Amino acid sequence: MIHIFGDSFASDGGWTDYFPNAVIHADRGISEYRIWSRYQEQKYKIGLTDSIVFVHTHWSRVYLKDSRNLLPRKLRSHPFCDLMFKNVYDNQEDEFIKTLDSIWDEKFFLSIYNLMVKDMMTDIRGHHFTFFDDCLFTGAEDLSVVRKLHAGDINHLNAVGNSIVHQIVDSVIAP
Repeated sequence: MIHIFGDSFASDGGWTDYFPNAVIHADRGISEYRIWSRYQEQKYKIGLTDSIVFVHTHWSRVYLKDSRNLLPRKLRSHPFCDLMFKNVYDNQEDEFIKTLDSIWDEKFFLSIYNLMVKDMMTDIRGHHFTFFDDCLFTGAEDLSVVRKLHAGDINHLNAVGNSIVHQIVDSVIAP
């Protein structure tokens, strides 16, 4: 059995569909904290011979206690989600910029991100991937080139990109 934790790059409808028996614990626009929390809830239910795929989100994605009660986002694919600092500025989402400016401490958020990743890295069943070239850490497979070369609207990838990611993940988790 394969358990997949992650953000929108790992949610259903893309490369994860190539693993029909996988259990998907991923969702669009979720922070590393939500990924880590879902893993904490499930890790003792996952079999010793199962594989775990972690798709780590960007470290600057800020957890929101209740993202559904905030103003809708300008992102069509993620109308309600945790906030990624870079996206908020790129989309000029003024209603969130003031709040982020008041709480943002890069050292703090990067430290917390690294602690959660380090915890997930201790699980020997785990395989780690990221689609963000500025979120690389030892032991993570860099899929940012696939994202850049095969961008699309199926979990941010086109059909070719999803097929390539499936092949990469499959080769890494295969015994």
